Amino acid sequence: MPLPAKIAPRMKRAGRISPFAIVGVICVLLIIPLLCASKKGPEYTAAQFMTALGNGDVNGLSKLSSMGNLTEDQMREKWQKTINDSKYYMFTWRITDVTTVSDSTAAIKMQMRRDLKVHLGDDEMPFEIPVVKVNGEWKVPVYQIDREIYPYLPQP
Repeated sequence: MPLPAKIAPRMKRAGRISPFAIVGVICVLLIIPLLCASKKGPEYTAAQFMTALGNGDVNGLSKLSSMGNLTEDQMREKWQKTINDSKYYMFTWRITDVTTVSDSTAAIKMQMRRDLKVHLGDDEMPFEIPVVKVNGEWKVPVYQIDREIYPYLPQP
């Protein structure tokens, strides 16, 4: 007895895997190692630093900064003074390039619009932020940053 027309096509596909399922599994297998292998590089640290600076995040700035031999608590005090002094200073930024100089040094190029309340229509200006590895973590050496980026930066 022949099978009804609606059942016959299903039986032909029984046991076969959809090509979309195969492609999906391959994509997942390729993405998982990429997510696991992604490290927080110098550009990530620079972006976090600039975001913390723009938001006045003293704790974030203290964790992402390097100021000679100062402890994190000492840096926190300096950053608190900086944030208090610059509460009306506004800027925008965007990273344009990352140059890895060595395994422990990098330079982050960015474009900035500074002091927006005073110079609202000014064009972006190019700046560079150094980033160094300290104890295996990328940090921004604050004393090496050009003070034109942010005039209230902590002093040595």
